[in-house]
Amino acid sequence: MMNLSQIKNSLGSLSESDIVELQRELEQLAHESTNIPKSQESRRHLLDNKLGCCAHCGHTKYVKFGIDKGSQRYKCKSCHRSFTEYTGTIITNKKAKGKKGAIVAILEGTKVEPIIEQLLKIPKSLRDKVKEITLDMANSMKMIAKKCFPKAIQVTDRFYVQKLALEALQDIRIKHRWEAIDQENKQIKQIQYKPETFENGDTRKQLLARSRYLLYKAPNNWTQNQYIRARILFKQYPDIKKA
Repeated sequence: MMNLSQIKNSLGSLSESDIVELQRELEQLAHESTNIPKSQESRRHLLDNKLGCCAHCGHTKYVKFGIDKGSQRYKCKSCHRSFTEYTGTIITNKKAKGKKGAIVAILEGTKVEPIIEQLLKIPKSLRDKVKEITLDMANSMKMIAKKCFPKAIQVTDRFYVQKLALEALQDIRIKHRWEAIDQENKQIKQIQYKPETFENGDTRKQLLARSRYLLYKAPNNWTQNQYIRARILFKQYPDIKKA
């Protein structure tokens, strides 16, 4: 690693245009390193010193609750939900595609009034230019979008739609699995019990337990074993196939 005097000596060999370009890049790095991390460091400092609040309900009583992906996690004593310094309402600009200008705001918590108060500080002329907003299925987010971006179309993020659909599908599978367990438990009480076995070697209970992950995948991504198991599953439980 070069020290400061070595860097100064090296600058003498650069052209004027190279120096201008280097200055521009250094200014950009300084901007990125001083703006984003400091806001997070200050929030972490407040949370660690019991001066912050729950990101979900605003309660001021919380405890440290392990580590989440390298960040300190906390648990609220009121709503019992966990959060980190990064938990909150994040507003992004999709047009930036993850590059400079992608993050519009990171707001603490999910309460409607404080978020609206902050977003209304954006000039109305700019807010009226927003054509589409992708959001989750929470009514609070819909209210915020309607109040702050009245001309924008609200679109539910497909992640949440898919999540609900998959949860419903798994509920059906779990229901049938419990029925199979109850049936097997009744049959075990009989003197000569032999569980029903399908062509792939699965019992009914195993079939329902082992089919969990294939339901998350598209059929063209199934392994040969998953394809056989899916065929048996859908034959035995048409409602799962229909769902």
